[in-house]
Amino acid sequence: MITITCKDKIFTDIEAIFFDKDGTIEDSRLYLHQLATERLDLLASHHMEIASYLSQAFGIDLEKIDPKGLMAVGSRQENELAAAAYIASSGCGWYQAQEIAYQAFESAANNIIPTKKTSPIFPGALGLFEQLITAQCQLGIISADSLSGIKKFVAREKIQDYFKVLIGSDRNIQKPDPKLYLKACQSLNVQPQNTLMVGDSVGDIIMAQQAGAAGTIGICWENIDTEHLSQANVTITHLEDIKILDKPSNYLIV
Repeated sequence: MITITCKDKIFTDIEAIFFDKDGTIEDSRLYLHQLATERLDLLASHHMEIASYLSQAFGIDLEKIDPKGLMAVGSRQENELAAAAYIASSGCGWYQAQEIAYQAFESAANNIIPTKKTSPIFPGALGLFEQLITAQCQLGIISADSLSGIKKFVAREKIQDYFKVLIGSDRNIQKPDPKLYLKACQSLNVQPQNTLMVGDSVGDIIMAQQAGAAGTIGICWENIDTEHLSQANVTITHLEDIKILDKPSNYLIV
């Protein structure tokens, strides 16, 4: 077990740390914006007026993506369901609306592929992973992305050997359901009270807290607005703020 410090907080007896992917260790802002724009363009061919409403629901504008919006924190299933609901609200039958949304999302996924340029790993991540592994701390990823998407990311960045468990949102269980977190803990044979969660959305924080995690670290890269992460034990703007402590001193124990 190790002791982790983050700003003025200290977390003791930690055996494993789980990371969200998008917005936490993967800078997917450009990719997600391109993907959302492609989805909207395809949907606009069926329902022009619906696309403008969906851009607000997805949390995107011409230049950026809202870290609190559905595109940033939701799974494909949740985004697709939201799109189908908007289409159905225009008078389209529900099953037809679902099919239109599915076809648009599927085409967008085939047209817009994440790359090292559009979805690079965040600075400092590799160094942190190396330090934690050296200290014999187990690592995992719990993401709203599909398991396939997570595997492609870790393979692209050549970091698959750092992580012992990858949990995606392929089934009916979505964040912030604590079952996802408990599943990850069970896979590593650790108790939740000996783990930490690092994530960029309130869903990450609630999920870990309801599962009984030792602590939660909210990260909001280069963004001074961290109000949506106020439930976390501590918020940071860089992964380098997470450190291994040899001798506890003047820190607030969580």
